[in-house]
Amino acid sequence: MQTTRRAFSLALLPIVSGGGVGAATNEDVRLTSAGSTFIYPMLGVWLREYTKIHPEFKLAYDPVGSGKGIARTLVGTVDVGASDGPITDAQLKDTPKRILHVPVVLGAVVPAYSLPGVSEDLRFTSEILAGIYLGKIKRWNDPALVRANPNVRLPNHEISVLFRTDSSGTTYVWTDYLSKISSEWKGRVGVGTSVSFPVGLGARFNEGIVAEIKNQPYTFGYLQSTYAIENHVQYGSVQNCGFRSKWGTDSV
Repeated sequence: MQTTRRAFSLALLPIVSGGGVGAATNEDVRLTSAGSTFIYPMLGVWLREYTKIHPEFKLAYDPVGSGKGIARTLVGTVDVGASDGPITDAQLKDTPKRILHVPVVLGAVVPAYSLPGVSEDLRFTSEILAGIYLGKIKRWNDPALVRANPNVRLPNHEISVLFRTDSSGTTYVWTDYLSKISSEWKGRVGVGTSVSFPVGLGARFNEGIVAEIKNQPYTFGYLQSTYAIENHVQYGSVQNCGFRSKWGTDSV
């Protein structure tokens, strides 16, 4: 039975501001939106194709990150804000307009890395991922990584950990996963679009993580899968939660 996977699945939740735009008339209809870089590879295609069919619609999307997408929606400067993490109940209480959460995309976040001399795709358990981001697993040849990848010659080199510095829905997905599989992470760090990471160096947006991984060897970060695939960044398999694999222990 196949018991590994390459990504963490999630439902992307755009935040739609009540009121919206009016129905199409003889005049152009404009709709502004901003937020998640996670959705942008798909949303960019949708916008281009839709406007080819309906040029009377002027559609604009600014991929500034989930946090800014939420903020702009709450103050009413955009019609639609996209985020991978929902608006909180406390935020909803202070909004002048009705906010609707509408799931539109199923995507993935993957553990991505740069490992010179290693062509094999690595395998990670939940304990390894939590250990790296808690600062407990510091080197690529840590015994836990060696056990999960017995046929890979891992270098004795420090892991350079990366995280997002902007308010990021991808960070929300990653920290939500870590909180579910690690009680220590949940207690020390928690879940959010922006958290205080115990270790690592920061970069802005998925594009920033890509640039760091491509330019700096031995780095490790988290990416929306499309950015990893399109930029030819290495990324690994993650043990399925709740199943026993042949190469690792049970995940929680």
